[in-house]
Amino acid sequence: MMKKNNSGEPEILAGIVTCNPEITLLSKNIRALEDQVSEIIIIDNDSENRDQIIALANSFDSIHVLLNQTNKGLASALNQVFQYAVDNEYGWYLSMDQDSVVSHNLIENYRPYMKENIGILCPFLLNNNKISLEEYKSLELPDIEKIREPIDCITSASLNQTNAIETVGGYNERLFIDCIDVDLNIRLMQKGLSIYRVNDSYLLQQMGEGKQVEIFRFLYQITGKSIFQKLSVSPVYSDLRLYYIARNSAYINQKYPNLAGKRMSNLWMTAQFVYYFLTFPKNRSRKKMWNSWKKGRSDAAALMERSQ
Repeated sequence: MMKKNNSGEPEILAGIVTCNPEITLLSKNIRALEDQVSEIIIIDNDSENRDQIIALANSFDSIHVLLNQTNKGLASALNQVFQYAVDNEYGWYLSMDQDSVVSHNLIENYRPYMKENIGILCPFLLNNNKISLEEYKSLELPDIEKIREPIDCITSASLNQTNAIETVGGYNERLFIDCIDVDLNIRLMQKGLSIYRVNDSYLLQQMGEGKQVEIFRFLYQITGKSIFQKLSVSPVYSDLRLYYIARNSAYINQKYPNLAGKRMSNLWMTAQFVYYFLTFPKNRSRKKMWNSWKKGRSDAAALMERSQ
């Protein structure tokens, strides 16, 4: 039986996955959510600042913290959120990263579209200040758009229908981090479950450290072309993250060759690495970046074999 509020609407769980979060940003994350959902659970993957996380959680009502003794990866933690939703009869749950802040009306705008054939509802993404809140509000967008490319719906601020996620077997823990959302989205689409973006809701997210690329910012200012706007901030990932991006994108492309979409193709991902290579800070070792990327692409075959 699904939990419902006094108005007869489904109650919603929010699950935040943390690993060494910036506490001020995590607090903003929680404050944006606390009046929109019935309960918040934090799944912590062995953070060094876990005492601060616990202290922060204790300053709010209806927040539970589950402490993992090792970093089990994002997919494993998301499965813990999903299982908590199952065990506590939540028909829908919101999956959240630690570095995201949702709009104040996120759940209110999601509710009209919480239908049986929906797998996920996701927001408009404002990441790394590539587009400002003012620019977003000036856009003429449809109220809702069906997601066609699996990469266009990310984990954070996605409202997941619990039964739908159960139908596809939850999150793929072999991926650990990166492309987990793409893998899930493809499996939902294979089952005929729809994913929609609700454009009246937005998510502020920081991907990587975020480095301004002035040439693309300048080109956007003089041309107004959105491609330059998207390239104007480079998400500065660690070498380990580059490894997982390379490995998991190759795995997705191999496992779902006709469903992964053009932005998971080998050509697209190669172009993405070249962009990183050219735009990451000068003090980053290009040799280490290349070795991480090359190893990731190579290890995709072994990951594919283990998933058979």
